[in-house]
Amino acid sequence: IFIIISFFILLVILIIVYVCVKKIVGSRIPVILKSLENFFHFLNHKKHEVDLISIKADDELGKMGKMINENILATKKGLEQDNQAVKESVQTVSVVESGNLTARITANPRNPQLIEL
Repeated sequence: IFIIISFFILLVILIIVYVCVKKIVGSRIPVILKSLENFFHFLNHKKHEVDLISIKADDELGKMGKMINENILATKKGLEQDNQAVKESVQTVSVVESGNLTARITANPRNPQLIEL
């Protein structure tokens, strides 16, 4: 009878642990997944804006979310910087085409290929 009671107690503990893990981890992973999906849509120019992940914990998933947010902000800033440099380059080309050979591009892109260009 002791073995049967021990088995049921163990089963109850396992169910409690499963429910807690599912609630704590299982509900947060889809949020990170959705944020990454939105970020990739932003990178592929399918979206014009991207939202940051709302961080509510300081565990491993919270640290991952914070790291993703930092990279989202850095990438967004870099793309904006590149867009500004491209716009200025197009304007400068128009000025040069009209005969003004003193026109210069002053914007600095972040993308190494654009810098080389």
